Amino acid sequence: GFISGQGVLQSWPRYDLVQFSMETLPYYGSLQGILPEITEEDIRENVRITAATLYHAASHSYNYADEESYGERLQAMYKMLRFAIQSLHYLQTGEYCKTKAELYASSDSASKALIFPESISHRQMFADIIQWSTDTLKKLKPLS
Repeated sequence: GFISGQGVLQSWPRYDLVQFSMETLPYYGSLQGILPEITEEDIRENVRITAATLYHAASHSYNYADEESYGERLQAMYKMLRFAIQSLHYLQTGEYCKTKAELYASSDSASKALIFPESISHRQMFADIIQWSTDTLKKLKPLS
């Protein structure tokens, strides 16, 4: 759940409203006329910023974190990673997959392995996140 007023939502960074605008069901009132229209550039920025954040977090964890914290760190990163894959898929195809199952069914084999990772070592999972982030950042260089 998320509780907010109109002023906060209208001030929110547009790139961070991609999933929010696609998935939020208002409990009270309506979002119509409050949220800005989400553009292709907003979606690109969403994916780029998330990829950069994931790269930083996975790289730091891979190199410096203690093993006891790996599971918790990876859980948070894989949730963020799924949202980034979801937005990237939407950017590339125009299809927004609301569930993990829909996203998995619509994804290529490389993305499928990240949506539902198999039993691999934690260090390999960090390495996979770093590789996906690197590839995505290179693919989505700034337009200007």
